[in-house]
Amino acid sequence: MKRMTILSAMAATVVGMTAQVNAPEIDGYLSRGTLMYRDQNYQGAIDQLTQLKRMSPDSHQAEEADFYIALSRLYRGELSEARQLLEAFVGDYPSSSHMLTALMSIADCDFYEGEYEQALARYNAIPESALDLAAAEDYRYRKAYSLMKLDDWDAAMNGFASLRSTKRYSNAARFYQGYIYYAQGDYSKAKELLSSVNTSTAPGNRADYYLTQIAFTEGDYDKALSMARKAMNTVAEFTPEMQRIAGESLYNLGDEAEAVTYLEKYVAATNDPKPSALYILGVSQYKSGDLDEAVSTLGPVTACDDAMGQSAYLYIGQAYLKQGNVNSALLALEKAYRMDYDKKVQETAFYNYAVAKMEGGRTPFGSSVTMFEDFLRRYPDSRYAPSVQEYLVTGY
Repeated sequence: MKRMTILSAMAATVVGMTAQVNAPEIDGYLSRGTLMYRDQNYQGAIDQLTQLKRMSPDSHQAEEADFYIALSRLYRGELSEARQLLEAFVGDYPSSSHMLTALMSIADCDFYEGEYEQALARYNAIPESALDLAAAEDYRYRKAYSLMKLDDWDAAMNGFASLRSTKRYSNAARFYQGYIYYAQGDYSKAKELLSSVNTSTAPGNRADYYLTQIAFTEGDYDKALSMARKAMNTVAEFTPEMQRIAGESLYNLGDEAEAVTYLEKYVAATNDPKPSALYILGVSQYKSGDLDEAVSTLGPVTACDDAMGQSAYLYIGQAYLKQGNVNSALLALEKAYRMDYDKKVQETAFYNYAVAKMEGGRTPFGSSVTMFEDFLRRYPDSRYAPSVQEYLVTGY
């Protein structure tokens, strides 16, 4: 009999709860709305609680409705609307038991919008000790991430270190610590951490991207190529860069034909391709006789004030010479020989410049003699020296 009494009481409780949830009155809408929110049916929660707001709720009911509508907007990614509702909530209910969560959620709006400095200021105004365990972990993670995005490496590293033992954030914390070591150039520690993360979920699924970059930077082109091919379709936004790494690795391994295939895909998918990739493509186009394409591809590379930029000027100058465009060739060759990074490139550019000047008929013979004699003084053992001497003898 006692057992029957307990079961009857439990049944009555369930019936009462069901009746409340299904009730057409304000409390029914509030119960349904909050249950839908907890079930992550945010649109359903908004619909129920918005209807409640039309039914002359009391102050407590209105407060609960406003709070859960605002959070539902936030978790639907409607950040602008969520921010407005949360700021209104803070102003309308200054004594609410939800105040801490509302303030944290406003900071989260900044965080999700990439306003990391503002988000950090808002988080710092919230006492972590007042948060429950789950909220405190979210708080530390978002602060650490914001610090990382603001290049405050040490503080970010400490923040992620405090999350290494947590269940929810352990993997992300190790990944971002590895990323920070990568960004600082400490590849040994970066590899140790990035190799330890779970790559089946974000952000650990990005670890192979950075490990591939490290292998390429360290000159391990076989490993970089293998990893780039594997990581190429892991994260869609990284596919072009992995194509570049694969292409440049192949080029450094001596397989120019396959390298070009990858690099063409990379350039086609990238708004601002790296000069190294353009250089390899441009030189390949020059060798294939695609002179217009070579000049166009190598053009942006000349902005590099280094040996690669110098060599790009030389190839452009030689392409123009083959097209009979002497004036443009002279401009490019002069820039190449006046740059002092690669002596061999400088020598070749100077020779081609002098010959183009003379054969183009735009320089008096006396000036040509001076240029050729200057060339022989600079490069007495040059492979071009016999040709220069012939020019001088013929001229004399």
